[in-house]
Amino acid sequence: MSRTMFCAAILLSTLLLTSCSKSSSIKPPELSGDMSLSGELKCGDVTANADFSRSGDTWTVTFTAPDSVSGMIITDEGDKCTVTYSGIVFDYNDTEVPFKTAVGYITDSLDAAAKPENISVKQEGEGMRVSGSIPESGFIINLDENGNIRAINAGGSVFTATDNSPDGASSASQTSDSEQPQVSESSDSSGSASQAQ
Repeated sequence: MSRTMFCAAILLSTLLLTSCSKSSSIKPPELSGDMSLSGELKCGDVTANADFSRSGDTWTVTFTAPDSVSGMIITDEGDKCTVTYSGIVFDYNDTEVPFKTAVGYITDSLDAAAKPENISVKQEGEGMRVSGSIPESGFIINLDENGNIRAINAGGSVFTATDNSPDGASSASQTSDSEQPQVSESSDSSGSASQAQ
């Protein structure tokens, strides 16, 4: 092998190793523990503003707009869900509400993303993109360069953050229609499993 070919092979190997180590060094964001998010929740033609708050294993979602839902509070404790609106309280358990709501898709996605073994993390611009799956759907979470959540897309519902960073940044990474999380079913010994693509 000529000296030029040898040097070219060494240089190429070095570049490949450098690029591999860079892509594998992306650290998953810290999405466990207590958190608060404010933003716009869109499901089909319906749009509402809401504040999401997780304390321990309990999610509290307070709708702030439009007027038709302003003041409605959904509390999800995992096996029990309470909806409070205009002084009326409705209690449900999981067997009574077998379907997912827009709120459920967003909170389940954040809970799933809190476990690094369940997610895939990819650099996207200055920020990152987290993807994974929950029952019935895949999800995509976009974060900015500071690790602040900018957008969540799951089950056809899109949450766009308005002010989740200390500096009050209001721009959000949008997930286009072509980037909708997809779910493919695969069977294993314990039944079927979903995986976001």
